[in-house]
This record gives sequence, C-alpha cells and structure tokens, in this order.
Amino acid sequence: MAIASGTASDSSSPQNGDLIYLGQKDEAMAFDGAWRILDNEKTNTGEEGMFLLCEHLIGNADGSGVYFRNEKEPSVNTYTGSDAKKWCEDFYKTHFDEDEKSYILPTYKSDEAFEIDAAIGFGNKKPKVNFDPEENILNGDHVFLLSAEEGSSEKYGLETADKRVAGYKGEAASYWLRSPHSPSFPIDVGIVFYMGWLMDFYENQNDVFGTGPIRMRPALNLSKECLSSLKKMGNDEWCLDGSARAHDSIDRSEPKPNIRATWMAIGLIAMLVLLLFLIIGLPILIILLVRRKRRKLKKA
Repeated sequence: MAIASGTASDSSSPQNGDLIYLGQKDEAMAFDGAWRILDNEKTNTGEEGMFLLCEHLIGNADGSGVYFRNEKEPSVNTYTGSDAKKWCEDFYKTHFDEDEKSYILPTYKSDEAFEIDAAIGFGNKKPKVNFDPEENILNGDHVFLLSAEEGSSEKYGLETADKRVAGYKGEAASYWLRSPHSPSFPIDVGIVFYMGWLMDFYENQNDVFGTGPIRMRPALNLSKECLSSLKKMGNDEWCLDGSARAHDSIDRSEPKPNIRATWMAIGLIAMLVLLLFLIIGLPILIILLVRRKRRKLKKA
C-alpha cells in the first residue's frame, strides 16, 4: 500500500511518502525504479540522509520468486551469508549507474531482539512472534531488506497490515524481511504475508501456504548530498538532475487482491478451525454425550 505523503505537492524538497526514481528499470524483475521515502531526514541508523523503500515488489530475473536461503538442509537463519543478502548485493551492482551509486550509503547496523503480536489470536489474546538480535547484520550493505522492527514501525508508516501490503506486477504478494525468528524455529525468518501480516516462515520455501512466491522489497539509504541533485518531476516524484533515465509515472493504485491466495487463506483458516474442534471441541462433545448416556441409564 502506498504510504501517504504528509506535505503539499508543491514542496521544494522531498517529503516522507514521496517517490524518488533510482536504478535501471527491469520489466523481467518488475522493477520500475520507484523508491518510497520512509524518512526524509535520517537513515535507518539515525544519521543524516534519507531512508528509502522500494515501492513495489521485485522477483528474480526470470520473474520467479526469491529464496531467503536456498539450501536442502539449512542450519542457520541469519541474514549474513544468506541468498537474500547476496541478491541485494547483486541488485546494487547491476541496476544502478556510478552517479546513483555515489549517493547510496553503505549501511552498518546491528539489530536488537524484537517481538510483535501475531496476526491471529483467540479472543483478545494474541501470541507473540519473536525475532532474534543479530550483530552487524548490515555490514557495509548498500541495498538490504527491512528488519521486522522497521517493517512494523509507525515512524515509517508501516505499523498496520494494510500499510505493509505491496504488489508484484499489480497483485498483492508476500516479501522477505531480514530478521531471524526465535531459536525455537531455527530455520524461520521474517516475512510480510500478502495481506500485510508480519510473521515468520521457513527460509527454504518459496510459496507461502500455496499463496504464491515470496518476493523482495529492498531498502537503501541516500546521502544528504543528493538533495542538491534532485529534480521534481511532479506528483511528489523526484529524480536525479541530468539523469539519462526518463521514468514514466508509475501505477499508484492499490495492489489487486491475490484471489488464489485469498481462497488458500480461507481454506487454511477453515482447517485450523477444524483442527481446534478436533483437539478441543470433539473431546468435550464426547464427554457430554457420555454424561447424557449415564443419566439415561440411571433413570432407567
């Protein structure tokens, strides 16, 4: 879902929610060069600059989804050494020119432990989804994935599920986060489900409950020096002055519902309800029937 800009369209400098066009468009990957400004004053490490998130989801060069760690027997779920991190590094190398690279900052950051309420609970109680800390998770990275904390931050306008929804070729899809899940699930990592739920999922899978491939939604930090080189294109859109890349205005409409995913989710919920009935409801029903039969026998 597009994050609304909080300022008027005639602002003389980029504002939160505006789009900046960077990088070579790539139709095969569904990359249109649009990046949403999450913070127009600070990077995700709190330094001067801007923190940007890719507006739409991206796939592989063949249009497929992306594995977080494509191994037959993965033993770790850290972002360091993952296929997802390598994908981001390769994307930076191949999709930005030298002028653009001069403004993209190397990012150094350690992530702390983080927890969020699960999307589904019982009554007013919801279990927690826990994510582990990881030291030096970003170690000079120019392009990287959001953490679970960043991906649910009110500061960045991502605090609710509807604000986290993003589309791949116009259809809502799931995307990876960089945060490792708690030790009880040593091969799970964070994802944003196609409905915007922030949850965990097995790193060596590329299809969430049959709802479709998991995509990438990279982020990056720009140096404050780029401000003097940005040119307003209209409609809260910006590009580097003198850029040889002319970007057409992108489709800002909300991603279409993922019909297949919606039916799969309905089926999954139905299965969970049935499972809960079998675990809890069925024994209670049997007990009630046994008691009723005993009362009839006593009366007889």
